[in-house]
Amino acid sequence: MKRVVIGDCEICGKKATISSRLNRDSYLVAESDGKLIQYENHLYCEEHFLEILTKLWDRVKNIW
Repeated sequence: MKRVVIGDCEICGKKATISSRLNRDSYLVAESDGKLIQYENHLYCEEHFLEILTKLWDRVKNIW
């Protein structure tokens, strides 16, 4: 699968191929304006996105 560069990674500045609603601490960030919820989008390279997913998994794996 071909990766499309969509910007620069917010952590290292390399070419970002992943857009995510997770911030670098692995949390969803959103603002509510009445009934509309707008999520922040963050750009990451594959390496840093996998690190963020690992943080998320480490935080929630013992909850379920």
